[in-house]
Amino acid sequence: MTYCTTSKTSCSVTSTKYSSNPAPNLEGLTSTQYRAASPQRKLVARYAIMKGQNMEDKQKICDLLLATLRETRLYSDLKSLTYVTPKQPNRYDSYVEVKFQSGGGRIINTSMDSGFAMIRDIIAHF
Repeated sequence: MTYCTTSKTSCSVTSTKYSSNPAPNLEGLTSTQYRAASPQRKLVARYAIMKGQNMEDKQKICDLLLATLRETRLYSDLKSLTYVTPKQPNRYDSYVEVKFQSGGGRIINTSMDSGFAMIRDIIAHF
């Protein structure tokens, strides 16, 4: 693909070549290894790359949501929202523990949720 940017005095042409490699260096996998890998291995490789990028602080999201929900009449008895991550690195089962002042509680599955999806899951399961 070729781009041309112009100004009043000059024109510069830039050529960009895109790679046909569907998965460049996912956790050290070559393109051929990636295509031959199991779906679970591909998921682990993608997660390893995402982990280093701008991941949301999900416990902070839970803390802010807790403060917001406590201000409402319906959820004023909330005691805590705790985001629990998997203990094993290859597992993707995260959840939020909800505890109420009355002693009751609930566990909400938030596996593979973004921050906003986690908020929607928490509110939907009350």
